[in-house]
Amino acid sequence: MQKLQVKVRNKDGSTRLKTVTVIRLWSQSDGKQLFLHSNGTYGYKDGSPVISAREFDIISDPHQRERAMDWWDRTGERISREFYEKREEEEIARQETDVPVVEGDFSSVDVIQYIRRPLKTRSRAAYGDPSTWYEWFDARPDWWGFARVIEIQGYRYEIVEPGQNADGDPDDSGRTTADGPEPDDGLKDDLKTDPA
Repeated sequence: MQKLQVKVRNKDGSTRLKTVTVIRLWSQSDGKQLFLHSNGTYGYKDGSPVISAREFDIISDPHQRERAMDWWDRTGERISREFYEKREEEEIARQETDVPVVEGDFSSVDVIQYIRRPLKTRSRAAYGDPSTWYEWFDARPDWWGFARVIEIQGYRYEIVEPGQNADGDPDDSGRTTADGPEPDDGLKDDLKTDPA
């Protein structure tokens, strides 16, 4: 038996390390793996059961494959069906919260930046430099990239739009601020000129 530390995703989208005990491992050169877990379940590294009996094709020994098929016929198919139906229901419930699920560890929301300040301090100067999620959190919060402003755990976070600096002012690139494009009422240039 071997104990593995596996990174798994929680229901809330955060990740954690889980200890998994395996009895046997089968693998192919393309990276595909199948595990026999200490609880008798054939499945993947994270402990989830196989999706279908075709997964047992990775097992080259005919006797071991026959035992795996016996497990599938006795309880494996039911365990797999129940596991993946529950996972699908949780996914649907998550989608109903209007926070999209972002698959994978790297995506377009990983590069989105926020500025933050303590809730007790109302000054705009209290905001720090724009940062990505991994500078403040161990795992990407599910609201990251979808909330324009959020107050949570003693901080106020505001999304930094492309072309916006930490003060909320546009930079010289001409892109918009978080509140939209700057209005052009014709007075801005008049106010900048000094008649004296």
